[in-house]
Amino acid sequence: MATIRFLQYSKIKGKLAPLYLRLSAGRGADIIVKTGETIYPELWNYKKQTINLRILSKKEQELKDTLIELSKYVDKEVNNSFGELSKEWLTEVIYRFHNKKSSDAESFMQYIERFIKEAEAGTRKNENLMNLSEGTLTNLRAFKNQIINYQVERTKERKRPIKVDFENVNIDFYNDFVSYLSDQGYAQNTIGKHVKTLKMFMSKSLEEKLHTNRDFQFRSFKGISKKSFNIYLTEAELDKIYNKELSPELDRSRDAFLVLCETGLRVSDYKKINVSIHIGEDGIKLIHLSQEKTDGEVVIPVSARLQKILDKYNGTLPKVHDVYINRDIKKVAEMCGINEVLRWNEKKLGKSYEKTCKKWEKISCHTGRRTFCTNAFLAGIPTVSIMQISGHSTETNFLKYIKISKEENARKLAEHQFFNNLKVV
Repeated sequence: MATIRFLQYSKIKGKLAPLYLRLSAGRGADIIVKTGETIYPELWNYKKQTINLRILSKKEQELKDTLIELSKYVDKEVNNSFGELSKEWLTEVIYRFHNKKSSDAESFMQYIERFIKEAEAGTRKNENLMNLSEGTLTNLRAFKNQIINYQVERTKERKRPIKVDFENVNIDFYNDFVSYLSDQGYAQNTIGKHVKTLKMFMSKSLEEKLHTNRDFQFRSFKGISKKSFNIYLTEAELDKIYNKELSPELDRSRDAFLVLCETGLRVSDYKKINVSIHIGEDGIKLIHLSQEKTDGEVVIPVSARLQKILDKYNGTLPKVHDVYINRDIKKVAEMCGINEVLRWNEKKLGKSYEKTCKKWEKISCHTGRRTFCTNAFLAGIPTVSIMQISGHSTETNFLKYIKISKEENARKLAEHQFFNNLKVV
């Protein structure tokens, strides 16, 4: 329970002196800072915490009202604080009190709601002046839900209202929010994704002059990430999947997945593609399309397997929602005996432990994109040529999609002339 008192130290009558605020709290805090207000020493009654006059002038009444409001404001901020109370913290609180926004100003949660609605309506674009993708919108909604849940759970735990707003998104909040997500069992990359979204909202709202808080720009306010464990399918495994006799439902999902493996497309691009094949004078068939995420144009050669799928659907591609592709391709891969046991380390709740699963369990739509990039790389196609199809803008991002093991890498190197160029002296 916080105790707030006002005091002044001057003994000189008739001369305005600074008025101080003393905060005593149950966390061992005993802090004294200036309030930014002044008073004549002979007018202040410390014991009664009021002005020693029966009749107050307009200015004295305003001071009295200000001190009452300041006391309430500091008490609320103590309840909403996430870390240790300090002199610097209290000084910042008093500064915010004197420079606080109007009561009808937009809050952090209201801003998030408005941002998402505008993005859904297409009135808020990304840096390429394009609509935000459905995947991005899903991440924004997930973050909003996490902030709501965080406030609810912390309010229950601490038995006082916890509200996240522009002004208190600081390093103490960052540490507490990350701790909360970790306690909920979320992986490092998921936590990092939410921190990245938080910083994006704070950055955009700062640009829109909704606040002046720049704490989120500190280096200590960093995202958390860990290299994800992902897989790709070998050409032999793709042949098994392609040649498997299936029911009509699984057949369409299988074919849609194979298209991703043959083209390296993101599923967001695949869902919207209208096949337009250009045949050059040399007879080579090419697909032209503009990628949704980057707005970059890519040209993809039609492979033999892709051509057979196009022929199967009369020159079009099988239309299947990615939810069903993710579900069905696991069934197909299990039926094909893709049962290699995979092992990797994962960190949750601050602890590292080994995870295992069968390979078919890790297959999803995005496996198709990794499969294309990795198999093309293993086939010796130059990195820059693969990137022209995959649409990666940097080699650093592209190389994250190359999912070969150290042994596979060594075998590929062994085929290079560098390791076969025997020199006789």
